[in-house]
Formats: sequence, structure tokens, C-alpha cells
Amino acid sequence: MDNKRIYDNYAFISYKREDEKWAEWLQRKLEGYKLPTILKKTNPSLPRHLRPIFRDKTDLGGGILSDELEKQLQNSEFLIVICSPHASRSEWVNKEIQVFIDEGRLGNIIPFIVEGLPHAGSAVEECFPQALKNIPKDKELLGIDVQEIGKERAFIKVIARMLSLRFDSLWQRWQREKRLRRSYVATMLAFLLIIFYFFAIPSRVELTVKDLSHRLPLPSCAKIIFNGTEQNIGSLDTVLILDNIRPYYKGRPYMLEFNAGYYDTLRFQGHFSWGMTTYVTLELKRDSTFGVYQGIVYDEQEGVPVQDAVVTVDNRTTRTDVRGIFKIVFPLQEQTLSKSVRIEKEGYLPRLRVDECPDAKNLTPYPMRKNT
Repeated sequence: MDNKRIYDNYAFISYKREDEKWAEWLQRKLEGYKLPTILKKTNPSLPRHLRPIFRDKTDLGGGILSDELEKQLQNSEFLIVICSPHASRSEWVNKEIQVFIDEGRLGNIIPFIVEGLPHAGSAVEECFPQALKNIPKDKELLGIDVQEIGKERAFIKVIARMLSLRFDSLWQRWQREKRLRRSYVATMLAFLLIIFYFFAIPSRVELTVKDLSHRLPLPSCAKIIFNGTEQNIGSLDTVLILDNIRPYYKGRPYMLEFNAGYYDTLRFQGHFSWGMTTYVTLELKRDSTFGVYQGIVYDEQEGVPVQDAVVTVDNRTTRTDVRGIFKIVFPLQEQTLSKSVRIEKEGYLPRLRVDECPDAKNLTPYPMRKNT
């Protein structure tokens, strides 16, 4: 049966007021420490946390009687002494050490050296209070010197001594957990930056307009309606930048419409990119304005249709129907502003127009005279 005494405090920190910042730091580190899970599993009797840690200014108000401090000392398993030249001259720190020594708990005293040297032989450099210097050499306590090993190692050494664990094992796990914490913090910061990037910084739309035919005239005015906002563009085969798109729209749908003379109206729906720039390409399609040559061939004297007349527009040929009507459609790559039109019919004088414009809506009249 384990008759080990249960203490109210894991440790009592004894210090001089000039070293209060060190005492506060050490108390905060000790009370914030969490024993690694693997060590807790292999040593179930070890505490998960080292708290409370008693520090008189934290836990007691002004005017506290020495018997109350002595009670707190008796209820603390360890005494951590913040050793410095200030502490070496403190009667109060010396008395607190003596209480532990008188109770036979010398082995539970942990000197934590923050300044000076033990047994320095000089009052200016001495860091051990008299009660520690009076300890016989065969029982002399080994201090944990922050000046030699640094704050973090010294803090872990205190824990190792309190829990009777190997420092190397505890330090390695502490370093590993510290790296994990840093990695976690870095990941969270990266995540927050991504959130800020996506939802706080305005984006833009880069709109590329492509016109596949340059032999045809461009419209005097072309406009794009993007999500209800109208914008004129002065030239085609260009890149239009729409700035300051609200972050709210990232990933959401947008509506786009293109209107211009000589072109089919273009409407489509897309989605804003999750990135900073949404790339949109408009491949414009010409309407039939410059693709259709149609007309009606008739007898100039009699006004009747001329059937089966041979009509040649550029390099394409057709014949008129019973109504004297013909129609030739040119693909986009062959469309031009004007072409030559030649009409021939036996018994009629040939008809030639060298600069005829296309017309997709109306029939162009072509009167022919008989060859008399």
C-alpha cells in the first residue's frame, strides 16, 4: 500500500522581490506544463499537470503572518528557490529553506540559479542563501543554472527532478511537442492567411475577347454586360480587366452578355474562380451580315424573273430558280466587305458588279437586258 503523503501544492517558489519576474515566469511555465501522454501511460502515478504552484504574492495578500507561509511550505511537496545575489541576502528566503531542512526534506529543495554563483566567496556574486551554504558537502544540492543551460532546459530540469524522470527523455519529448505546436500554429496562420486571401482581398476578372476574322469591319461600339454592369470596349482581340470584384463572389456564378454589330449576341453563365483572377475567354461569332449574297434576276424590259441564270460570286457559282432568285453563303474565312458578282444567261447581256456588298436581309435586284 502506498502511504505517500498528498500535498496541497506541488511546489512552493521562494524568491526575493527583485527576482519576482523569474518567479512569475517559472510558476506560469510549471502550471502550464502537461505531461506527455506516452509518459502518463507508462507511469500512471505521475500527475498530468503540476499545479498548483504556490507563490506568496500570487496566493496571499499583504500583511500575511509567517505562520501562514509556514503552513503553505508544509503543504508543498517541493521548494524551488530562485537563487541570486538578492536571494542570498534575504532572511525570509533563508527561513523558508530552513523550514524544509528542519522537516527533513532537504532532497525536495530545488535551487534555481538565475544570477551569480553558488559558494562564490564574494557577497556580490554569491547566489545561495546561508541555509543552502550550511548543508554538508556530502548532501550538497546541485543547482539548476539558467545561465549555463538556458531557460527552457532549466525549466524542464525542474520538472524532471520533481517527477524523478530522466532529463534527456523529457527534453526530447518537450522539443518534439514544441515543434508540433509550432507546426500547428504555422498551419493555423497559413489557414487564416488563406481565409483572408480568399474572403478579404478583392479579385478581378481577366476577359479575353477573340475575333476570328479581321477582313471584316469592326463595330463602332461593342459592349459587355458582366453581372448586370455594362462596359464598352473599343476594340476586339483585346484583354479587358474588371477590377475590385468583391470577395463574396468567389466561387459563385456570374452572367455575361456580349452585344455588337455584325456579331451574334453571346450569353453564358460561368463561375468566379476561388483564386485572385477569374479568366474568361470570349470567342466571338459573326452574324450573317457579310456571309450572304442573295438577289433576284429579272428581265429589264418585261419585268419577269430570269430562270436558270448563272450567278458567280467570287469563286462560287449557282443558278437562279423559277422566281429568278439566287443565294450564296460564304463561310467565315471567305467573308469580305464586298465581292464581284457576274450573272450570265443565254440571250442576255452579261451583268457584272465588281464591288457588290453582301446583304443577308434583302434581295438585291439584278435587271438584265436581252441581247438583240
